[in-house]
Amino acid sequence: MKREFKTILMSFIIAVTTIPFVIGQTNYIDSLKSELPVVNDSTKVSIYIELSRCYLSLSMISSMENAEKAFEISDKSDWTWGIADAENRMGNVYYLIADYRKAMDLYLSSLKKREKINDKEGIAGSFNNIALIYLEYKNYNQAIKYIEKSLLINRETEELTNIAINLNNLAVIYIEMNDIENALEYANQTLDIYQKLGDREGIADIYINLGTLYKSEKDYEKSRNYHQLAIEIYEITNNLAGIAVSEFNLAELLFLEKRYDDSFIYLQESLSLAELLQNRDLITDIHKYLSNYYVIKNNYKKALFHYEIFTQDEDSIFQQTSSDQILEKQVILDTDYQLKEIQLLRKDQELQRIEIKKQKYVGIFLIIFSGLLFSGLILTNILLQARKNTANITREKNLQLYLSNQEFERAEHKLNELNRSKDKFFSVITNDLINHFKSFLKLTKKLKTRTYNLNKKEIKEYSGQIYRSAKNLFNLIDNLLHLSQAQTDKINYSPEYLLIKEKVQTVLELQEPLIKAKDIQIKINIRKKLKVFADPDILLIILRNLIGNAIKFTPEKETIKISTNHIKDKIKISISDTGVGIKPENINKLFRIDYNFSTKGTAGEEGTGIGLILCKELVKVHGGDIGVKSKPHSGSTFWFTLSAIPLSFETHT
Repeated sequence: MKREFKTILMSFIIAVTTIPFVIGQTNYIDSLKSELPVVNDSTKVSIYIELSRCYLSLSMISSMENAEKAFEISDKSDWTWGIADAENRMGNVYYLIADYRKAMDLYLSSLKKREKINDKEGIAGSFNNIALIYLEYKNYNQAIKYIEKSLLINRETEELTNIAINLNNLAVIYIEMNDIENALEYANQTLDIYQKLGDREGIADIYINLGTLYKSEKDYEKSRNYHQLAIEIYEITNNLAGIAVSEFNLAELLFLEKRYDDSFIYLQESLSLAELLQNRDLITDIHKYLSNYYVIKNNYKKALFHYEIFTQDEDSIFQQTSSDQILEKQVILDTDYQLKEIQLLRKDQELQRIEIKKQKYVGIFLIIFSGLLFSGLILTNILLQARKNTANITREKNLQLYLSNQEFERAEHKLNELNRSKDKFFSVITNDLINHFKSFLKLTKKLKTRTYNLNKKEIKEYSGQIYRSAKNLFNLIDNLLHLSQAQTDKINYSPEYLLIKEKVQTVLELQEPLIKAKDIQIKINIRKKLKVFADPDILLIILRNLIGNAIKFTPEKETIKISTNHIKDKIKISISDTGVGIKPENINKLFRIDYNFSTKGTAGEEGTGIGLILCKELVKVHGGDIGVKSKPHSGSTFWFTLSAIPLSFETHT
């Protein structure tokens, strides 16, 4: 990955808040440390994490030590958030020292814990960090995919700084892809946000991006101005890492302009800071340029020295072999010079003439050898790059396989949980079916055996009981059938414009015997011509279950209210009862297949809870939402939404 992006990527994985440099970064760190002896464990974790963030631009070792302390305290307290954040900080350090496998392991471990506690901001940060690993392997599609996942969450939580981080990352990716148009668009969007927030370091990061963009356009003057502006900001905020990378960017730019001596000054300054920060990637790249500089200056000894340092992290075995060969050639060169000096001392004229001829050959040899040495360095560099690319491809494939296995394990775990939930659910439903059949058979048997001994009143009573039992049994089977169709995508969905008030009245007519039996009043607050876009049969099933539920839990002579609200392109239908309400701990059990939650109605009516689960699935088919508001002894309001306009096909698949 090009070094001009490293400061930007570093700032993305550091916490998004800016250290108050008004009192100085060192003073800020000291003030944090002074708080440690007098605070509780959770606050200590937060302080250690903040210290890890501060040290990330000063000392990798100190940054790792503080992150490990945060992890140790969080692990002892079994505090998931603290463990996840500490792992993320340790991953940042490994990322910056180019140990991408360890960084990815820590990022993935942190992501799992953040998903477990639904830490949205943390999840978005993990997605962003994983994208940076993919970017190091030049897997741009995967990098863009994870950045977009992070951006989606940050837009939802309206975190402007995090949104700016994502947009800036996209700019970096498109710069690497040489897509100047998209890179410039995302860079300008990010700059607007950072200027509104007054985030100086964020602005400096964008200046580096813009400097890189103008360098690719060969507008070296603008590029240089932006890099110098970035250095000025980093010096004010005392960001040593930012200064080191910005100085390297300027050195690289000056090298392109063939201002080699000016470039050399910036390379030396950048190297001092990079060694202080232990930034291995940056150190490696600086030595590469220093090697090229000394080749241009015909100082092959120093060129070789810096070239060896450059190659040692790329491929140690190949570096050792190539270094031995180059050193061997250097010994030959030194021997030739000594031979030349000895031959010049000989006084014999014939030998002098021969020596002069040898000098010519030596001169030709030196010219040829210098050319070969320079060509050898270039060829070696090409071979190393080829080996590096091969190694990158191998690491990328291994990483993809590792991530695929992780995703498969998560999917398998979720599938097993779902199967267990369904097994439990259908076990309960089977028992309910058997009990309903037993009740129905018991009533019919009693009616059969006592037919001749019953009077009209008793016959009417038994008939009513049999009718209600048969109806409950029919509703249960009908709900099970539709639930099965909904969950296997076999339900017949044919939406059209419907008058919602007509459908409500149709259901009320079907429920009229139950309404009259409990002397319940129904109040409808729905405009006569209000339409929804829904399947007529499915809508009747939803209304039948929710209105039936309201009747079940409404005491005699009480009221049920049915109303609608227009919210943007959605219609919200609400059914409110004045029943006993629902306890807070039981609300979360509704609409879930892994809980079979049901209570008897005010007149002893029985149910299975499957109606609400079915309603959730059928509302989902329409692309809507469903929910409930309730308090104990204050009644309940069940609501669901339907579209007022046609939806795309994808909504229902």
